[in-house]
Amino acid sequence: VKEAVLRVHPTGGAAKTNQFFARWPGESRRYDKVAEAFGAHGEWVRHADEMEPALDRCFAALEAGRSAVLVASVAKI
Repeated sequence: VKEAVLRVHPTGGAAKTNQFFARWPGESRRYDKVAEAFGAHGEWVRHADEMEPALDRCFAALEAGRSAVLVASVAKI
């Protein structure tokens, strides 16, 4: 992102502050929703106790002939 921004706007705000964002701070990518938009089954797991049921639903989708995407949010280490 940084190199592309600097090529287009070498003296812009990002260059002056040295802050280059591929997304807004705090924003999360929803690949589960992208999967659903293309007809696949999507799951977004945020807590450990959600994992097993989400996997079960993903496997059921696969058995039914659909693709499945499972996104697991984990804590930073």
